[in-house]
Amino acid sequence: MNTKFLSCLFLFSVLFISCSSDDDSGAPDTGSEQEATLITRTDVSFELETSSNTDPKIAYSTSEGKIYKESELNATNIATIDLLSFVNQSFISFDSPDDIEPIITGAKRTKYQYENVTLTVADFDSMVDDSKLKSLTINEENTESISSTTSKDVIILFENEGRKGAMKVKAINSTRLLVDIKVQK
Repeated sequence: MNTKFLSCLFLFSVLFISCSSDDDSGAPDTGSEQEATLITRTDVSFELETSSNTDPKIAYSTSEGKIYKESELNATNIATIDLLSFVNQSFISFDSPDDIEPIITGAKRTKYQYENVTLTVADFDSMVDDSKLKSLTINEENTESISSTTSKDVIILFENEGRKGAMKVKAINSTRLLVDIKVQK
């Protein structure tokens, strides 16, 4: 009887353990909980220098999600700056943070591509990870700017220390340039 009791107890234990589960969905784990590989920033507004605005917001840190005025750039924050805008009503242009005068120690090199961009607006809008950015080769071109009159819904590519990104120009007017940004983590 002792053997029958232990056999039944063992069988019951095996059945109980095998039927219990932390996931009651019945679906196999496909690894869908991936680590995010893309930083998305929406409605980033670069200011244009005008006679009434002599200290515009021109520098942006994609990792911090913060925009800086020209007067705020210093040795403490320059290492986080990815994008440096020099935009006016006629053209859109970005410079590398390591090209600003006077040179600030610790600034990183950013290269930009304005023309021959294969990433479309639809591609940009549908990006949920960095797979489309990984496959891009970003070529810094001689073109230093694009016209502001033909620049709505265009893509500007950039690369900073191996991190690739794209900006979608949404609007430009007499005081600001409005973009959405997606960049690799």
